Amino acid sequence: MTNDNSDGNLIYIFIRDHSSHGSQQHIDNGAQLEDGINDLISMYHHDYHKILGSLIGCLEQLPKEISLSKQSYILVSLIFNTVYHKYKNEQHFNTILGTLFGTDDDTITNLLYKPIVTVNKDIQSFFNIYYIILLARIGNGSGNNHFDINSSIKQFFQFTKTCATLYTKALNVDILFNISNIFTLLYKQEQLENISNNSNNSIVAVFKPISMHLVKQLIQHLSTLSIDFTKSNNSVYVSKYDSILQSFIETIFIFWFSNTSNQLSQQQSIEQGMRFMFTLLIQNSDSSDSANDQPVTSSIANILNISPVEMIPQFMSIINSENIAESQLYNILSKLTLWPLTNVNSKWVLETFNSLIKSKRLKLLASLVNECSKSIIMQMFCLELLSGSFNILERMLLGYQHSPDSFHSVIHIFPIVIEFLSALDKKLAVVPENPDQGTTYYINYATQLLVYKLLNQVTERKDILLLALRSNLKPQRFKTAISETLKGFCRLSWTLMHHHTGYPELYSPLYDKLLAINSESPTEFEMKMNLKNNAWTSLDSIVYDSVRVGRTLQDRSGLLNLGNTCYMNSFLQSLYMTTPLSQYLLYDMDQKVIKRLTETLAATSNQDKSKVEQEFEKGLQKDIMLRPTLLKQLQILFGNMRLSIKESTNPKMFLTTLPIEFQTGQQQDSFEFEQHTTCRKCLNLSIKKETFLELSLSFPPNLIQNGGSGSLELETLIKSYLDTEEMVGDNKYHCDKCQSLQDADKQIKIIDTPDHLIIAINRFYFNRETKSVSKILTPINYPIDDLVFNSSRSGSNNFNRIGNDGNHYKLYAVIMHSGQSIHHGHYFTYARPSASKQNDWCLFNDSMVQLSDTNSFKSISNRFQTDVPYILFYSKSSSSSPNNNPINLLDQQPVTTWIKSIIQKENNNLLSKSKNNNILDQYQIMKPDS
Repeated sequence: MTNDNSDGNLIYIFIRDHSSHGSQQHIDNGAQLEDGINDLISMYHHDYHKILGSLIGCLEQLPKEISLSKQSYILVSLIFNTVYHKYKNEQHFNTILGTLFGTDDDTITNLLYKPIVTVNKDIQSFFNIYYIILLARIGNGSGNNHFDINSSIKQFFQFTKTCATLYTKALNVDILFNISNIFTLLYKQEQLENISNNSNNSIVAVFKPISMHLVKQLIQHLSTLSIDFTKSNNSVYVSKYDSILQSFIETIFIFWFSNTSNQLSQQQSIEQGMRFMFTLLIQNSDSSDSANDQPVTSSIANILNISPVEMIPQFMSIINSENIAESQLYNILSKLTLWPLTNVNSKWVLETFNSLIKSKRLKLLASLVNECSKSIIMQMFCLELLSGSFNILERMLLGYQHSPDSFHSVIHIFPIVIEFLSALDKKLAVVPENPDQGTTYYINYATQLLVYKLLNQVTERKDILLLALRSNLKPQRFKTAISETLKGFCRLSWTLMHHHTGYPELYSPLYDKLLAINSESPTEFEMKMNLKNNAWTSLDSIVYDSVRVGRTLQDRSGLLNLGNTCYMNSFLQSLYMTTPLSQYLLYDMDQKVIKRLTETLAATSNQDKSKVEQEFEKGLQKDIMLRPTLLKQLQILFGNMRLSIKESTNPKMFLTTLPIEFQTGQQQDSFEFEQHTTCRKCLNLSIKKETFLELSLSFPPNLIQNGGSGSLELETLIKSYLDTEEMVGDNKYHCDKCQSLQDADKQIKIIDTPDHLIIAINRFYFNRETKSVSKILTPINYPIDDLVFNSSRSGSNNFNRIGNDGNHYKLYAVIMHSGQSIHHGHYFTYARPSASKQNDWCLFNDSMVQLSDTNSFKSISNRFQTDVPYILFYSKSSSSSPNNNPINLLDQQPVTTWIKSIIQKENNNLLSKSKNNNILDQYQIMKPDS
């Protein structure tokens, strides 16, 4: 055909005008340029025959115009693209376009490749036009008898090889997008023509010399393919992102999995590509490397998503490499949990956890489990990722069962997950399942956007549910997954609450939600087996000391559970809230020493002042050094609970001192009892004085034998303890006067009452039927502020709630026991400062400390039947301090200098570490018996 000459070629004139002065500005203004091209096409009256002729004429003329810049070919490319998409559905148009460039390779080489690539180095424009020509030749996917697939593959390979090797640095996402599009186009045409993938002429075989180089380029650019979540309403942007992603992934997938004749070669190809991806992740995880100015994005998660699961173990050696710092590994692995957790990606995460366990990288594992639980559970609100994210969450929380920290960090999300899944399950009950047809290899923009919003934009229940319900389209596709995951999630909830028992306030919302959907708890045996089968046994002897800075209440902290030390922690926290004791240990004890030393040194006033000061300091240090280790460690422990900036204190050093018996020389706060025994035969009265630190109360025998129901008053147990006991039968009394066993009556007389009254409720007894220790779950009603005690000195020996005589006591601490067995349970404490008249209660549950009130712990047994009061701490109302500040009462008390200096030094170290912003520094690992 005859092409338009340059003088009358409207397209040439348009390109010449836009390629001269200010050309880049014209091209950058996309909307204006698009309008100009559409106007240009209209000037041809939509005669695509003439339009194509003008384009060919323009391509022939451009190499002669040296003054025109390479922007000319960008414009040619844009015009080609606009014309093609306007007329591509007309078969005659495709035929003309394909014919114009001839049937031989020379036309494209001479007319396009040499001037565009060789001369102008404009690779992108060339592949844009080349792709359109191939689409036209093939007939827009409808097939073309005149299309030579083998010739086109070879030609495309030569073009790609030259550009990929000579102009590697010039390759960008758009160029690779076109190369990938052409590659997949020719591959699919092969399938239509029934050309075997194993043929030497197949596109995979032809491209084998550069396949690894090309795959690495695709992975590298995919790893930094940014996702602009602010453009979610821009359909053009979203479509472009998804198209690039799909094209890249399809190309990599073809290279990796199409050549089935050589399994070894296929495996090596995949392994090289995966190693390259991990190399990029490792390099990007090093924050000290300033060259990493392009962060890896979640787009790279698509590579994991197409990787064969069978090859996962081969790459664990990379994870275990000693050349990779744990901080780098943490950055890599934590990113994996932030990216969409498809079924395949979730398997990668799970296998990584297993590898960390085997290699005993326990600090790293603890950090990941505790820090990444939220990002994992939040992805359950994306139905595409429901199964994968739940599999990881279940494995983590059941595996990390020696500590409740991870479970508690996300428990507030559990009820929301149940509400979301149960609502969908109920809605879909009468709807048939409609699973997706075909296989999706890539994670699209919509899924990435939903994950981003779930992890970064919503925190409240209403916002989470609205986002999840609006974003998950066609939920019937996941009907089975929703139903099965809901059952598994409820089972997980019951199991974790059973295992980490003793957190009633924390568990109430989840407990209520489970009851609301009529979820039944598994049997105790089923829960124990579930825990046994999923336990990460290598973590059993490890304690993780979180050294995070910050606490809920300034003047009190939690205590780290060192492995079954919750009872010790609860008792220590109750003692700490005993204001006179904590004040004595933290200040008054040393003031007495200081006063004694001052008086001693004052008698030697003839010495110079500096020498006196030195002697004073030596004397104080000597006194501190000579103190029993247990006493000194208790002082430091209380100092940490008062002044440390950590959210929880480690009682390890105190724990090591417990076997050592010590005497402080101070009068203990205790009961003075008289045991009165009267022989019924001779009426001789025997009086024996005893001292007790606590009042130990037992349940009446008839209640134990008959399994009593209802509740008991605390006064009933106390009166039962003080009532006259008949000593008859096998329990006869040996009378010293009669010199034989006689029937007798015994009664306890309380001579003097302490300022602080400790009452222990004996809930465990030996069950002769089961031949095991059982727990009595009968609730006890105990007074908060109006317990009145009359000692025998006041002419009485009873307790009552009403009346002005006697000693008035108020409750300031209660230790609760949760669980049904003496061997499996948990202790926690509700307490307020004993010297406070306000209801400034707080909950101490090992490391956790939070504000509370009497309503919380008085009604616990109504909902959680195994959570019952075990030890009660009362103080005489008359000994209460007039200071009523509800929060800072303890904080106002002074702390002696040597304790304060120890804590301040540790605080400074913690602050220094926290500035490094290294998550791993927040965890210390120790064996509880070390």
